[in-house]
Amino acid sequence: VKHQQDPTLNSATVTALTVKGSVLEATVYGLEPFNLYSLRVEAVNEAGSVSSPWVDTRTLEASPAGLANFTVEHR
Repeated sequence: VKHQQDPTLNSATVTALTVKGSVLEATVYGLEPFNLYSLRVEAVNEAGSVSSPWVDTRTLEASPAGLANFTVEHR
């Protein structure tokens, strides 16, 4: 599985996650919240390689921060 942050940012960094051929899913860690990423799958063996098209997806927003020292009242 290869992924890169928003390709429109002109970043040439592509990160690869290698898994065995029998693996049907993989989790990509270390992605930033609410960012656009492009991902694709590439299969490689002795005969050569084949890649899926790039697919764009956005990570979810981060949890709210700075919620210290508050109270909840029932009215």
